[in-house]
Amino acid sequence: MTLRREPDNPHDANAIEVFWGETKLGYVPRAENTILARMMDKGRQVTAILTEVKLIADYYEPVVELMMEIWTTIQLPNDAGKDSEQSPKRLAG
Repeated sequence: MTLRREPDNPHDANAIEVFWGETKLGYVPRAENTILARMMDKGRQVTAILTEVKLIADYYEPVVELMMEIWTTIQLPNDAGKDSEQSPKRLAG
């Protein structure tokens, strides 16, 4: 899965699109996109992993709910001259 910022979205300046290949699946929910959008705007690399798919029956059309985990790496401080390490950090999911 790929996450792409859409800062010019007229409905949400923090919009983050979710893609599977070249197919747009939707957006990261508005209630959960603010911090992630700021991180992406600062160039932080994020990874999204699909963890669950639910089909919700609806009279007019089915709705598919996707659950995902979003991860980034954080820079650990140098310790006594050693090279710093990157450690994964779970952001949402």
